[in-house]
Amino acid sequence: MLKLNQQKITTYLFCALTSSAYAGEWTTEIDLEMRHFLNKSATVQQYDLTTNAIQKQKIADTGLARQDNPSIAIQPGYYNEWDNKKSSFSFKPFYRWDDRDDYRTHFDIRELVWHTSHGDENRPWDLRVGIDKVFWGVAESHHLIDIVNQTDEVEDPKMEQKLGQPMVRTTNKTDWGTVDLFVLPMFRERTFAGPEGRLRTPTSLVRAPVVFESSAKQNHLDFAGRWSKQFGKLDVGVSYFRGTSRDPRIVQLTSLQTAENPLGLQVNYDLISQVGLDVNYLLGDWILKLEAIERNSNIQRYYAYVTGVEYTFNGIYDSQMDLTSYVEYNYDSRHNSSSAPVLDNDVFIGLRLALNDEHSTDFKIGVMTDVGNASRTTRVEINRRLNDKWSLKFLGQGYHRISDTDPLSVVKEDSFIQSTLVRYF
Repeated sequence: MLKLNQQKITTYLFCALTSSAYAGEWTTEIDLEMRHFLNKSATVQQYDLTTNAIQKQKIADTGLARQDNPSIAIQPGYYNEWDNKKSSFSFKPFYRWDDRDDYRTHFDIRELVWHTSHGDENRPWDLRVGIDKVFWGVAESHHLIDIVNQTDEVEDPKMEQKLGQPMVRTTNKTDWGTVDLFVLPMFRERTFAGPEGRLRTPTSLVRAPVVFESSAKQNHLDFAGRWSKQFGKLDVGVSYFRGTSRDPRIVQLTSLQTAENPLGLQVNYDLISQVGLDVNYLLGDWILKLEAIERNSNIQRYYAYVTGVEYTFNGIYDSQMDLTSYVEYNYDSRHNSSSAPVLDNDVFIGLRLALNDEHSTDFKIGVMTDVGNASRTTRVEINRRLNDKWSLKFLGQGYHRISDTDPLSVVKEDSFIQSTLVRYF
């Protein structure tokens, strides 16, 4: 009888999934990317086992000096809904092949989610189960409170691309606000560029030992929650996270120095608790923004915030174009310590020009300047849809006058330009 029931259940699930697959909709995006580094003199670190000494060597001398870095990304997507749109299923895998860096060649499931809605118009609630991505944040230059998903660091140095996160999520909307609760059963390690890749530490972290504070390692059960509510023109969110930090803490130990790990680096994932606050206030054409966190661990306790304003000039020169300007300040209380992050005392100034044409053309430029040492990064983005099937993207990332004491000193020779041709199916 048990065997028969299992056969019936298997047959039912197969028929349900098969019928759903035919009823749903598939889409695909293919990105043809070419990244060109402007400088070939980045260095690596080599460890001489005979002299026990660390030596710098130019990539140009190691055969890793290619400045052109082509890659291809494929992003299919499947979506289906039923039960009067109260239930749905989405699937979004991701694969990138990189000609230069084997560790940038990687596969991930960005989404694999079953979603169901319940309740009435006054008290609706949702349940999402599977692998999903969640975004928290209001600032333009840095999303401090965005902690649920791990960063896919090999995708973009801006650190905004995320790996899919297994989760159970429930969303409840009431008169006193919206409450999101998360159970996160599995941890994802951050991706790093490999030995032949760039935009990395002097030696790649992929071969460094990984240490978890929790004895459960990747299986530690994490929890997160966020309450949000709109008060007229004011949007407020309060979030909480407890679990394994998504930000790896890198330490250097002489006992770990080997030919493959000459600096003796170690990747640590600590247990943390984090309280976050995000505020968005509309004041005419102005938007005032704030993101702030306080994070605690057995290693340290610190706070950080990013705050600023956004102003939009609508219909400039009596046209349909809009120009948006941004000014933000990033602060981290660790800025005078050895563990200071990249954005610890930095000012961001940015512009976005939206042509509002049929091709959805927009231009972005942002400059981040360290107040203490005047190190500066520049980022330029151009996006244009060519037609219904094709679009073109341009990205330029520059590092200027980077101080040797700045955390960005490891990539100061890695300025690049990147062109991406996108095909939609």
